[in-house]
Amino acid sequence: MGTARSQCTGGCPLAYGSYLVKENDTLDNILNLFSPGVKRTDVQQSSGLSDPNFIDKGSSLMIPFSCECINGSFLGHNFLYAVQSGDTYEKIAKYYSNLTSPAWLQATTSVLPTQISDKGNLNVAINCSCGNPEVLLDYGLFLTYPLKAGDNISGLSSRYNVSRDLLQKYNPNADKLGSGLVFIPVKDNQNIDNAECSLKQLQYSCPARKN
Repeated sequence: MGTARSQCTGGCPLAYGSYLVKENDTLDNILNLFSPGVKRTDVQQSSGLSDPNFIDKGSSLMIPFSCECINGSFLGHNFLYAVQSGDTYEKIAKYYSNLTSPAWLQATTSVLPTQISDKGNLNVAINCSCGNPEVLLDYGLFLTYPLKAGDNISGLSSRYNVSRDLLQKYNPNADKLGSGLVFIPVKDNQNIDNAECSLKQLQYSCPARKN
């Protein structure tokens, strides 16, 4: 996908993934995709859901998860997907709202497309970011956002109230790619923002989420 970091030594306790709600989605079905570890109440809080029984098609949810250094190679989080009959990497990537890709699924599972079993579980690795000290030390809480048709840095800058210049620095190839992932510094509904989750002194720190 062109977004995984080439190497890492540690992760951070909190990151987000942007999930685009599809027709017939329910919060329970979505939570099944992002298991284990993602709690219903955390998704409700981070996404500002007043009624979790009603989520609108086309709306976006912020899925919270820990951002880990996987095999010393990249920052991400592994979720367990229960394989269904007829699944392909293309279908699975769409289930996850393109937070992953067919190529990335194959690269991180070492399972050939023709070897996907009709039963069992498949690791789905989703990339994340803990910030980049070469850009700025004050940002450490990020949303992994899968680019869609029509998206660009200027539009995302306005939507998430982040300067275009800063987004471009964190995602230097985003406008050229037109697809893949971008990492956006965000503030969540628990009053933990990118200034509080910082990389100051090159050590990640983030206050505990409020219950």
